[in-house]
Amino acid sequence: MKQYILLSLCMIASGLFAQVKMEEVFVSPDSYNYQSVGNHGETFIIGGVCSPSEDMPLQMNMYKSIDAGASWNTIQSASVGSDNYLYITNPTFIDEDIIVASCSGRDGYYHDPTESQFIVKSIDGGDNWDVVYSHPSGHSFERIAGIDFFDGQHGMALGYFDKDDWFDINAWGVTTDDQGKTWTAIDFPDVLDEYKTIQDFCIVDYQTSYLVAEDAYPYDSIMQYYFYKSIDQGHTWTEVSQNLMPAPMDEFWGNANVSDIEFINENVGFMSIIEDYEKSVILKTVNGGVTWTEMPHPLDVANGYEDINVNKIHFINEQEGYAICGNYCNSTGCYRGYAVMYTIDAGLSWTVLDSDRWGRALVDMAYDETSGSGIAVGGTIQDSDGIAFKLSGSSVGTPDIFDDIEVSVGPNPSEGQIRFTNGLEVTLSLEIFGIDSKLIESTRLNPGVMVLSLERGQYLYKVQTTDGSGGSKSGILLVQY
Repeated sequence: MKQYILLSLCMIASGLFAQVKMEEVFVSPDSYNYQSVGNHGETFIIGGVCSPSEDMPLQMNMYKSIDAGASWNTIQSASVGSDNYLYITNPTFIDEDIIVASCSGRDGYYHDPTESQFIVKSIDGGDNWDVVYSHPSGHSFERIAGIDFFDGQHGMALGYFDKDDWFDINAWGVTTDDQGKTWTAIDFPDVLDEYKTIQDFCIVDYQTSYLVAEDAYPYDSIMQYYFYKSIDQGHTWTEVSQNLMPAPMDEFWGNANVSDIEFINENVGFMSIIEDYEKSVILKTVNGGVTWTEMPHPLDVANGYEDINVNKIHFINEQEGYAICGNYCNSTGCYRGYAVMYTIDAGLSWTVLDSDRWGRALVDMAYDETSGSGIAVGGTIQDSDGIAFKLSGSSVGTPDIFDDIEVSVGPNPSEGQIRFTNGLEVTLSLEIFGIDSKLIESTRLNPGVMVLSLERGQYLYKVQTTDGSGGSKSGILLVQY
């Protein structure tokens, strides 16, 4: 039976990965290094560099596609010097015309412009931009980690800045309730106001969001992490956990940084870690960030990919997701290599779709669930060496690996009681497996509702017709309490 489920899952994976396509797309012959991408439907925006200099108008490198990446136009072209530019980050569509983005430093601080971070807005699809928020200070230890919107009006931006001098790094954040026209500072808990950097955040629904912060200066090379939750659109925050790294990882986390957090729902989320070229790490939580577990994946030392970082994670639905990988310049090295990974089982396993250890790095991605296409972008440290890949062909919008059996499963995650509802007029077979592929339960699922009780943990389920000829439905069950 163990061999049966492993074979079944391999067949499922083979069928899905055969549909997923990844192809390099041409954007512009004079492209700057691509650093960010956003989308609304089949409209994509790629951002490169921007200039915040006080003695020249706002200049940006930006490219636009209105056909899901098939063709591109240059809508903004910057002619900025090497000593006075930042990167366009976090392009976020409110609708097809209104876009909010930021000009901000990344983790490699090579430039020290007069204004180190600001938020810009376009109301004409990216043709023209205005600065709507500016936080000048004169130092380069500043970064807008993310911008996102809960709905068409309410959004927030989080990051960190140097409050008074080089050694007074503090978390900062602002919220807006008018589509980014005006921004109001967030009053964070005291622990986040003292030498903390917000690394990233994730909006889960129209009210709920999470953030992860870390110490600006690790004590004895031991990094402390702080995970917070908001249920009022980012206005107030409460602590979920501290020092959340699973053992024995704390022994080398002095130089680690969180590169991305992504939540599928309020309980299940992922976090990617960059650890100074030592290890690529993906963590997973099934209890809203209270505890985290390291997930195995192919980009490890044994496979020769220890120096390719996981920069971005994006889930299409509760089962399928991408991880965009590539390392970029910091104090010890420059761009080298990329990889794109794909999962069909909520991050329990990953398959490398494409990789190049010595190529240009990928740093960001955007995906449109309705059209089933996405763009991953990146480049090298050179000013005119951007790279972009189109991603397409996944099983878009399906909540489970197969959806040709009319069965609903929930709640998932649950506290132990899981309802299986058979909407057909025939009896089906139901099998529950542990993550180790050991068969735990095998029963018949009659028309109507059946409730199963499971212990805390993660499981695989498979529902099919009794003779196996009428299709199947399978997926992941999470039990927590």
